[in-house]
Amino acid sequence: MLDPKTRKNCFIGYHIIMSIWFLFASGTAIFNSLDQVIQKLAILKTNYQKTTIVFISTASASVMLFIFSFFNGIPSVDKQFWLAVLATGLLNALAYPLILRDYQLGEFSSVYSMTLLTPVFLFGTSFLTLGEKPTIFGTAGVLLTILGVWLIITHNGDHKNIPSYSKGNLLGVLVAFIWSITANFDKIAVIHSDRFFATAVVFGIISSGQLIYLLSNHLRSIKNNFRTVLDKKIVDIKDFVLRE
Repeated sequence: MLDPKTRKNCFIGYHIIMSIWFLFASGTAIFNSLDQVIQKLAILKTNYQKTTIVFISTASASVMLFIFSFFNGIPSVDKQFWLAVLATGLLNALAYPLILRDYQLGEFSSVYSMTLLTPVFLFGTSFLTLGEKPTIFGTAGVLLTILGVWLIITHNGDHKNIPSYSKGNLLGVLVAFIWSITANFDKIAVIHSDRFFATAVVFGIISSGQLIYLLSNHLRSIKNNFRTVLDKKIVDIKDFVLRE
């Protein structure tokens, strides 16, 4: 049995930790929502491809985080770190353009709400990957999340002017599922390094994947244009020969 003073200190310490967690979680939610709004605006206000937007955002974030990591000190890493960052990097390289596609198809508030289902899927993925079991409070939070998403979907006005409303929501659920997997690998990567270096490497992998895709498309476009010009020249030569 703990004496009253020890129990009081434990109680105070627990609430301090929970308060700090709440502040960090709230800050993450606010900045993440701002990030999604900016991505939506980038799609609506620019002529850039989805892949280009993802490349610019992840590459710039990777560079800044590598700078922070350099001044903070590059951590020592092991095999588990590289396996984790590779897995989450490749999955996020798929999820990032997909969420931008969702914003093109569906309604922003509804699609973004679908991504909030990530904690629901985490119930299964975190248990299978990390062996973590949900707490009572965690279960209650997930149930409230499901209720909130359901209210948004059913009480969000008329969607007749959005033909791909349902498709956008379904793709949003798919992104939430992918993120429920990557969150576990993110945790493994951070445990085996630190928050700056792990995130910098992950964003670097994502941006590299987008760059390869952009370059391959560019080369394919050049090849197609060259073939079109070549075909036109061949036709011109044939016409010239026939006229002669």
